[in-house]
Amino acid sequence: MENSKVRIELNGEFDAREMEEILRDLASARAGMLPEVPRSLDGAPVIDAGSLIENAPIFQFATTVDDGLRIHLRNSGLGWLAFNLTAEQRNGLMALPSNQVNHPTRPH
Repeated sequence: MENSKVRIELNGEFDAREMEEILRDLASARAGMLPEVPRSLDGAPVIDAGSLIENAPIFQFATTVDDGLRIHLRNSGLGWLAFNLTAEQRNGLMALPSNQVNHPTRPH
């Protein structure tokens, strides 16, 4: 169900593991809200205004059973985020010329 608002009530003290659970629950709730997160950077807010920037992030890759690629990215505030790419997306990423990396607003 998609909503434009969600009610959140938090009260108390939370340890790191509890905070990670809260953040996952919040992210899950946001995923079902309208308007949806823009599907390209062209429709997204300016990076300085709304993006969490992680300098020199830690990342790991794993091949999925369907020949896709799982990318794990560590954010010091959000924890580990996993992104599953299809085999087609994986091939597109591997074929990405290095000169396109300098164009952050171009969708890939």
